[in-house]
Amino acid sequence: MRDLSALAAGAFGLVYQPYAINFVPDVQPVFREVARRLRPGGRYHLQFANPFTLCVNLRAWTGYGYLLQQPYQDGAALTAADEARVYERPGADTIEPNASASPAIPPPAIPPPHEYRHGLSTVVNGLAAHGFSICRLTEQASIYPDPAAAPATWDHFVAYAPPWLTVPCTYRPIGLARPG
Repeated sequence: MRDLSALAAGAFGLVYQPYAINFVPDVQPVFREVARRLRPGGRYHLQFANPFTLCVNLRAWTGYGYLLQQPYQDGAALTAADEARVYERPGADTIEPNASASPAIPPPAIPPPHEYRHGLSTVVNGLAAHGFSICRLTEQASIYPDPAAAPATWDHFVAYAPPWLTVPCTYRPIGLARPG
């Protein structure tokens, strides 16, 4: 996403980018590449991690709210193991056939992802600097936010701290030099 040089400039009317910019340390090259590939009036649909929610600990329910665990720092590198709900782990809850003959071989461990917190002002100002007009900004909890769910579960947590932000934009380079 930081190097789209294989794609023609101004060739696209839509770029849809769900949850990806949190895996790059700097969003500016991504926005520059998207702006170069969109034609004027093209749409950019961006989803990214809520930078505030990344500071909150899913397991730290106090009975009143979730505790902040990290400072709100733009560009902070984050490394944490994915929650069990994120992906299936082969063999996690299965019995190996003929287990008495040979021990089960555990599946290889998946290393934790390396993500980066991008502050809201970094994202909004970066989009504007590259010629994007923001149509709206929405917070997305998930499909099942439930304040009545058991505390420290995903459904409960997202009812208090929506983990994603979505920003649909229109590329309007009027008055701006084409980035890059």
